[in-house]
Amino acid sequence: MVQFSEGDIIYISHEEEFYLYKILRIDQATATFHVLVYETQEYMPYEEKTNELPVEIYHAPVDGNAFKEASLFTHSPVTEYELQGYYEYMRQTQSPETISDMAGVLYLEAYDLATEGDFEEAIEKYTSAITLIPNFFKTIDNRAFCKMDLGAWADAIEDFEISLSVNPGAFLAEFSIGECALELNQPEKAKKQFEKALAIDPSSEITKEFLKKAIDAI
Repeated sequence: MVQFSEGDIIYISHEEEFYLYKILRIDQATATFHVLVYETQEYMPYEEKTNELPVEIYHAPVDGNAFKEASLFTHSPVTEYELQGYYEYMRQTQSPETISDMAGVLYLEAYDLATEGDFEEAIEKYTSAITLIPNFFKTIDNRAFCKMDLGAWADAIEDFEISLSVNPGAFLAEFSIGECALELNQPEKAKKQFEKALAIDPSSEITKEFLKKAIDAI
């Protein structure tokens, strides 16, 4: 198998056209390159314009020997966003144990990033874990909390609603939607959410406090 590294952007020229690929992952055991495929170029692009190249296919598994004639164009670290197609492929082709292990690693990496205050990177890691296990509601909740930390209240609500669709009646998600609604100056919605949360846990003092805030704001 030809020697390239993850993050390498390689190209093959044929009949005055350039075919470019970014190596996302390399499976040494099967000599498979998992690549992102860019649209065919009529001219060799400038290296500094790499991030602007239009993508044709977000993931394709390719026998490494297919790149014997390829040359290195440049190198760019692989982002979590670029890996979404790869994770979807893994979800569809790998055993539940493998998928669970991968999602677990991503979850822990995201948790550490969030603890360090790197919420945007944490969101990307959590998103990858969710791609692998879409009903991983704890991960969905944690991604929503990161969005709250960034002040993205409406986006956080969307995540909590997704979480509730796979884990109905969860106190934390219902309460957190109310928090976000308050931040969005939607006291009526917040009131309904805190009432839902209080119905789930009637002993929650913090829910009673927030319910009063919502009522006072109406």
